[in-house]
Amino acid sequence: MVIWASLPPTFSEETVHINFLFSLNNNFMTMKRILLLMGIVFFGMTAMAQKDSKSISLNLAYGTEVKNVGVGLKGAYFITDEVRAELGFNRFLNKSNTNMWDINANLHYVFNLSEKVAFYPILGFTLTNWGAAREVTDNVTNKTEKIWSYSSRLGANFGLGAQYNISDRVFSLLEVKKQVVSDYDQTVVSLGIGMRF
Repeated sequence: MVIWASLPPTFSEETVHINFLFSLNNNFMTMKRILLLMGIVFFGMTAMAQKDSKSISLNLAYGTEVKNVGVGLKGAYFITDEVRAELGFNRFLNKSNTNMWDINANLHYVFNLSEKVAFYPILGFTLTNWGAAREVTDNVTNKTEKIWSYSSRLGANFGLGAQYNISDRVFSLLEVKKQVVSDYDQTVVSLGIGMRF
């Protein structure tokens, strides 16, 4: 940087360099304090769900790659008061000779904003199955039929979800997640209703 060429005679290059390092260190320490404070606020929130509680939900989903809606079923289990494991299945409707289903295994870390509202990051794995149909005509009978070919891909999920507790047992949810799958990346938006037991 040009700063070294315009130093006043009372300052040496070494003094300015040390002051610059102290400034960087102070900024780093301030950032660490802010992150620590945010962590304390988030982790200090009270938990609405209890360890070992379970839930099941029915969902309506839309996939941006398959370009269609689907229905899904999810089951969840709280490993701790905040960490929830989820296993889910979505089946998307056929469109333009394409169909798709997926199985998802995700983890959520649930942050409770109030007794009614919570949000959670989503991180996990997905197994997707894509089907494509092509029409083949038999030269002898002149009949045309659809031949389906399928491809399964393993990928990763990440996203964000929000939950609203309608009652002690019934809740609604909204999730937006990205499925990172080779050649089939898509965003899935889902809206659902579930029950704790």
